[in-house]
Amino acid sequence: MREKPDKNKAAANLRDKAEKRLKAKRRSLNRPTAAAADPLRLVHELQVHQNELEMRNEELVRARAEAEKALNQYTALFDFAPIGYFILDERGLIRQANLSGAALLGRERSRLVRQPFERFVAPDDRPQFAAFWTRLWQAHGKQACELDLLKRGRSLRHVHIEAAEAGDLPGGERECLVAVTDITVRRHLELALQKDDDSFEHRLKERTSELQQITTELVKGIDFEKVLAELSARFVNVPSGQVDREIMDAERRICELLGLDLSALWQWSDEASGCFTPTHLYIAQKGPQPPGSLKVEDFPWYSRQMLAGRIVGFSSLEELPAEAARDREVCRQLGIKSNLTIPLSVGGELPVGALGLNTTRAERAWPEELVKRLQLVAQIFANALARKRSDQMLRESEERLELAADSAGTGLWSLNLSTGCYWLTRKARELFGFSPDEAVTYDRFLSLDVRMPGMMGPELCDVMAARNIALPVIFLTGHADIFAGMDAWNEGAVVFLVKPVDAEALLQAIRLALERHAECLVSDSPKRRTGQKETLGIRAEVPF
Repeated sequence: MREKPDKNKAAANLRDKAEKRLKAKRRSLNRPTAAAADPLRLVHELQVHQNELEMRNEELVRARAEAEKALNQYTALFDFAPIGYFILDERGLIRQANLSGAALLGRERSRLVRQPFERFVAPDDRPQFAAFWTRLWQAHGKQACELDLLKRGRSLRHVHIEAAEAGDLPGGERECLVAVTDITVRRHLELALQKDDDSFEHRLKERTSELQQITTELVKGIDFEKVLAELSARFVNVPSGQVDREIMDAERRICELLGLDLSALWQWSDEASGCFTPTHLYIAQKGPQPPGSLKVEDFPWYSRQMLAGRIVGFSSLEELPAEAARDREVCRQLGIKSNLTIPLSVGGELPVGALGLNTTRAERAWPEELVKRLQLVAQIFANALARKRSDQMLRESEERLELAADSAGTGLWSLNLSTGCYWLTRKARELFGFSPDEAVTYDRFLSLDVRMPGMMGPELCDVMAARNIALPVIFLTGHADIFAGMDAWNEGAVVFLVKPVDAEALLQAIRLALERHAECLVSDSPKRRTGQKETLGIRAEVPF
């Protein structure tokens, strides 16, 4: 409706121009007569129409030239654009493609016409392209996506696609304009940059983790040194009856501090040859329990290493040598992932057992510094167990000696000069009037006081003389006077001391008493020594 007035106006303008041109031609001719007015007017009309056609033809020629020029420009712009241009119909078939688009797909343009564009999309991205194509026709606006295209059916090109609906074709069919930009290089750079970022972030995390681990190890190292110092102090004078409990408590503290799952102290079995038993065990959480005993055949390689006094440690079962195949299989059955085993020996003697520290949840490393500290712990355990065994052997020996003394009616005692305490048989305690649980020291045994609870010193000397017990006597008293001293000498006292007494003076008195007693034994008759019904013996563990 709006185009008709414009066309009429252009035609009117063209007629005006034609009439002006004709008038300019007539000025050069003579005026016509009145008789020829009608024919001349007809000629005028014809000439105006002719000029109008000529001018219209000139306008058409000029418009065609401009249209051809614009067509050539847009054709060149379409064909030689650096990105791929495609015109697709509603079914996704290619109607036109520029040179860049054809090169992008690796086909000649003529062979692309009527080909489905989806055919050149990578199979993994076709669902994405289908969703993009649906949005394009439903949203009626520009849509974009990124996907991979196949070039000649093989190599992939990563592209950015933008598309917009162009309009209706004759017959009501629609088409769209598609611009495809090759961003493969950019994509590779992005992936490389992302990889570098990920690598940098990974290295940063690793470095941060290493620093945290170092900090944790330093803190654990400090804590471990404290625990080690406490263990050393506690095990110095721990009674033999408390050694087992202290070892198990130490195992618990070490496992909690180092994040270990299992600690087992194995000792060679005295009952079964070739077996070792877990005598001290700590398990951090519920899991596979170590067996009650293991045979050398179960850990042949480990047994050889332990008997040779070598420390064995592995972070993974795969680190065990080929000759430890049996040991590896048993460790796998017990659920052990990492292990450190330290032989237990004292004074260079053959190992009596081993301390095994294990993880069952995850693998872990055994740094050299940590192994050295744990070796000190194993040495503390070995010394404590050796002292416990010595005390046990001593008790068993004393029990056998006491049983023999009781059978012979003999009272025996043993002096430990390092502690100043005496061990006495039941018969000796009865003879001297000591209670079964009384601790007997220098002051209580070798020294007799003038005034003692239950029996005075002189009275005890009378009892000893009546029983024919020839022993040196030292009187030690805090109630000294001339008469008490004379009575002591009359009773046969070797030395009479007045409290308080210096330790060195007391030791000199004991030496003198023992020397006098030895002289008496040498000069005394055999008959007197053998005729005693009840005798007392002395055994010193440490000589004066």
